[in-house]
Amino acid sequence: MHDNFFEMIEDSSQVFLDDHKMKIPASFDHLSTLLKNQFDIQVNQEALRKNKHLKTVRSYYSNDNKTLYLNPQLSVEQARFAVAKELGYQFLNLTERSFETNLNKEASFEKLLNNFKASYFAAALLLPANGFIDDLKSLALETKWNPKLISSLLSKYQVTAETLLQRMTNLLPKYFGIDNLFFIRLDGRGSMVDYQITKELHLSGLHNPYQNQLREHLCQRWVSISSIKSLQGNDLDHQIDAQISEYWQTDKSYFCISIAQPNRFDNKNGSSVTIGLAMNESLRGAFNFIKDPDLRQKVVHTTCERCSISDCEHRVATPTFVKRQTQQSELEEALKKL
Repeated sequence: MHDNFFEMIEDSSQVFLDDHKMKIPASFDHLSTLLKNQFDIQVNQEALRKNKHLKTVRSYYSNDNKTLYLNPQLSVEQARFAVAKELGYQFLNLTERSFETNLNKEASFEKLLNNFKASYFAAALLLPANGFIDDLKSLALETKWNPKLISSLLSKYQVTAETLLQRMTNLLPKYFGIDNLFFIRLDGRGSMVDYQITKELHLSGLHNPYQNQLREHLCQRWVSISSIKSLQGNDLDHQIDAQISEYWQTDKSYFCISIAQPNRFDNKNGSSVTIGLAMNESLRGAFNFIKDPDLRQKVVHTTCERCSISDCEHRVATPTFVKRQTQQSELEEALKKL
């Protein structure tokens, strides 16, 4: 209904920015000071590390202690977002809330909604619409795709990859008319074959890819996966990649930007966030680099089990669903001939 753009939260974040004359990017210390001065909440980065049962907890807010506990393993960008999110909870007066980073599966709708509002406020605070829109317009004028177009934005705003791409999903529909898009976060396991979509957003309908509840093997041609694999053997903070993904035997294709990062809590695992923009006239008219002939193009599918591409060099599972469909068709055809 809103194309992922919420004016009331945008306005609230701008009021906060103006009232406190915040400079962009705001430092972790400055955000922590605002949290202390405005809401009497202190930030503690030591307590979680000292308790062996809490070493994997990313953040926790104690209302009794008026303390936001942060895991010291968080990157500076993750820590800044956690403090900005707590500012959102307090400034928007969201009392029905989760106190941990990861919401309990039994969380109420109100808690889920308020978590979204606080996260949205944090992203708008760290990436204010006015400045970020200008940066996106500058990016749109580029005639050649270059990963540095994205890395420069990460450096300028000092935000996580997830915050950057999700912020794009807020502003591209509203200000660029690009509303046929998806966002996914994908986690890779130690085997680097088992991948799972852990967050997804679809605007203007359900797009490929999307989470498959049957535990099938996701297509290894996705840039979301290849970007994670490119981390192996490399001492990189992140890996940025892009491709045009054309879905096998359909008229669907997407320009996908993916940013992969190693898991700071488990070196064997990696994750990626990807924004996919439907290849249509709106996109071609908005971004010049979409016409770059050097942009990589790949024919992709959803899962190996559902893919009939016969010569795929990345296949990790047999096309069992396709085979069942073929057998059923052959059975029905044979019955007609009786």
